[in-house]
Amino acid sequence: MKAGGGGEERHSSAWLALALVVIAWGFNFVCVKIAFRDWSASALMLARYLLQLLFFAGVLAAGRLSFRAPKKLWPRILFAGFLGNGVYMVLFMEAMHRMGSAQGAVTMSTSPLFIALLSALNGSDKLSRSWAVGTALAFGGVVLTNFEGLMAPGGQSSFLGFGLMLSAAIVWAFAVMVIRPVISELGSIRGMALSMPGAMAALLPYGIGSLLQTPLSSLPTQAWLSMSYLVIVSGSIAFILYFFAIEKLGPARATVTQYLIPPTAAVFAWLTLGSHLTLYQIAGLCLALAGVFMAQQGKKAPTQGTIEV
Repeated sequence: MKAGGGGEERHSSAWLALALVVIAWGFNFVCVKIAFRDWSASALMLARYLLQLLFFAGVLAAGRLSFRAPKKLWPRILFAGFLGNGVYMVLFMEAMHRMGSAQGAVTMSTSPLFIALLSALNGSDKLSRSWAVGTALAFGGVVLTNFEGLMAPGGQSSFLGFGLMLSAAIVWAFAVMVIRPVISELGSIRGMALSMPGAMAALLPYGIGSLLQTPLSSLPTQAWLSMSYLVIVSGSIAFILYFFAIEKLGPARATVTQYLIPPTAAVFAWLTLGSHLTLYQIAGLCLALAGVFMAQQGKKAPTQGTIEV
């Protein structure tokens, strides 16, 4: 009885962790929009990245986790960081500069579909007809969610932003596939922390000019509060909680949280930014979430994937 009770307690703590992750990553889309009031996209990205490097170095040191890895893994580790923390984040930030919070979250929710497709191509997963139908529905929902913003003058979305966010979802899918063997050997937190230096090759040329021109000493408190949230809460603690949940529940159960992130982002955007979803957008949101869920159920083997922001 005690063993069973302990297992239930661990599962309860894992589900609580996932609930906090949904809130953290849902608000992340809004926090980025708030941060843009004081930061340029490139300066925000580079400053966030440099602070995250320090944070994760502290996590490894505090947990007495090794900074070393087998030599054969380092090319994969650094390439995963280049993709997942570098190229992906450049595309994500530039996309969020050109679209609404909810629209960005819904578009990014297609990343598990690309992960599943790549898994099928390398033989890790087998896909069914329901995956194909779900994928079609999800993309239809994404287009519908962004439709009015794309077509209306001064709308929340632009074609460039939409294309950048879809590209971000694809790049993230590749990054997940690259880092999988690293995570299996080193563990999630070590694997992620050690991969981060690989992003320097993408983020330094992208953001150094803007960051040097940013008057850091005169930025308002709001700018640093939003940066603190992006670094500590959504960019670090949320990932640690997510990896804890994966360890306790497994990736197949833990990744169901991604379907709750777009509606959570929409609610936060309404509460903090005054954004309102139209009937088109609500219908598109529901259709996209239903399609992604159906596609995930149509796989023969579970695929691990997250929304990294």
